[in-house]
Amino acid sequence: MPDSEDQEDELMALSSIYEERVFVAAENKKEGQFAVNVVLPEKFCVKLEDPTALGVALKSGVKPVKEDGADLLLLSYLPPIIIFFQYPDDYPSVNAPRFTVSCKWLSPKQISHLCSHLDELWEENKGEVILFQWIQFLQDESFSFLGLEVPLQLDYSYVKSFTRSVSKKDEKDEESTKVNETAVSSSSESDERMAANAGIVCGKGAYAARGDDRAVQDVASVTNLIHSLIQHNLEEKQRAFDAGFYHCQICFEEKMGSECLSYPHCGHTYCKDCLTEYFNVQITEGNVKALCCPEPKCDSQASQSQVRSLVSEETFARYDRLLLQMSLDGMEDVTSCPRTSCQCPVLKEENSTMAVCPSCHFAFCALCNMAYHGVSPCRLRKADIRKLKEEYSNGDEMTKEFLEKKYGRKVIRRILEDSYSEMWIDKHSRKCPACSSNIQKIDGCNKMTCGKCHAYFCWICMKVLSKMNPYEHFKDFNSPCHNLLFLGLEERGRNEDEEDDDYPEIGDNWFQDDNLEQFLFYL
Repeated sequence: MPDSEDQEDELMALSSIYEERVFVAAENKKEGQFAVNVVLPEKFCVKLEDPTALGVALKSGVKPVKEDGADLLLLSYLPPIIIFFQYPDDYPSVNAPRFTVSCKWLSPKQISHLCSHLDELWEENKGEVILFQWIQFLQDESFSFLGLEVPLQLDYSYVKSFTRSVSKKDEKDEESTKVNETAVSSSSESDERMAANAGIVCGKGAYAARGDDRAVQDVASVTNLIHSLIQHNLEEKQRAFDAGFYHCQICFEEKMGSECLSYPHCGHTYCKDCLTEYFNVQITEGNVKALCCPEPKCDSQASQSQVRSLVSEETFARYDRLLLQMSLDGMEDVTSCPRTSCQCPVLKEENSTMAVCPSCHFAFCALCNMAYHGVSPCRLRKADIRKLKEEYSNGDEMTKEFLEKKYGRKVIRRILEDSYSEMWIDKHSRKCPACSSNIQKIDGCNKMTCGKCHAYFCWICMKVLSKMNPYEHFKDFNSPCHNLLFLGLEERGRNEDEEDDDYPEIGDNWFQDDNLEQFLFYL
């Protein structure tokens, strides 16, 4: 059989075996490219010995695992070994294909060993098509052939030395050549180039081993190396997820991974249609902290990128705004501009009551939110309110008339009504230990759930309870609340109505002196 027919048959067979992302043949049927994914051992990881490598991993959002004092980067996939090949006219009868081997995570010396072994495989099978055997070796045996172990120790020396050499060269010549990262061209010019130097040009971003010009390392810095490892691992895990089938625990249907979404921390998977509806309802109701996993007793939160991928732009804008506002509300050194037309977040200055809005430049008092009044006391501070109530209740007619003219009759009444409401809230509610929201216990046991942040806490000692098993607090013999889950349930039911009757009722004639004195007595 002529060599040309053997070449065509080999390319046809390889195209039927491998996907396009793995094998690409040129239109001239004389050359092509393989992206060989190396089979890795179980629990594979990379040792991050270089401080720069550790910094890149942390910046990428990946938290390395500590083991025996070493930082380990857990990976399921490594970037493929790329092999470019070109058929000579007398392949396979006389000569082997010309090739180059490129890899991001192997050193030039290691890649040279692979090239030498590919030559040995050809010598053992000379006269037969060889590409499939090469690919099988690189895929299944290259890891053990090179004597690699887990954790994998990357060789950064060639990367650093090459980076320095490239930097010096750039100072002299800005027009350095770039590495050819695409598949081998089908033009006659590419044929001549591959025949001349095995199909690769080593320029900026690539490092060719001195021992074998066919061995190419195409990463120019430690930063690029670690980033490429992390990025490829994420892409391959997503590709594997998209190709699988998963059972949605909401609609109970079987769907492909491309139609599903998995929570990042717990791994629970649901279809995108169900999660889209779930997210829309929660965001519309303002529960932006409640986009947790629907699985019972699971508090894993959806990432912002996942929320963005499922909801509309308007809904995500509302989600982002509410999330920012909730975060700002929890910061003691941040307040909002009191102007209703602005509401821009304002950073409070330490040891100062003055705050200046960066948007509208309004200077206001951080205590009372009124226009900044310097050293003058706030008109609505609690101490002044208490003083005002005492002066008004104990004052004569002239004093009351003066205060009503100074602050206004309606202002005084509003202050007293607000004080009554605050007193009632303080007596009948407690603050959530997680978010400080006021919580009223109407009925039930002493295991409470905050309606705002959904935290569990004990009504007796106000301790935040475990999300997984909140009742363990009442079973623990060392807990001060042991066996007190239902303490006070019946007693509260008997006394609740009596407590409500203790407060005066505010009506149209409330502001008469007799009713006012009765109310101030309770304050």
